[in-house]
Amino acid sequence: MSQVELLVTVGSQAPFLYEINALYSLEYGQLLPEHFPEWLNIYDLRDFLSYVGNKIFPDRVQDVRVDSRQPFPRSHGAYWEEDQTWEAIIPRLP
Repeated sequence: MSQVELLVTVGSQAPFLYEINALYSLEYGQLLPEHFPEWLNIYDLRDFLSYVGNKIFPDRVQDVRVDSRQPFPRSHGAYWEEDQTWEAIIPRLP
């Protein structure tokens, strides 16, 4: 059993890296392992480094969009100042 119950990614490139087959531990075309934790992925359309995950891993990733109203690159660091980020994370904590 995994000790990790929730994976939270914020402004993450992980789905993109998977699509271009750049992940060492998971080749493109492989499914996420069954033991992979619940995954919350927070992204901002103004953050060019963030990617949605649910289209890549259907039913395994919950994407939550925030709108920092900040231009890039400020948008990549603005997640932690957004209520939407915390509203997505806090209810999932034990």
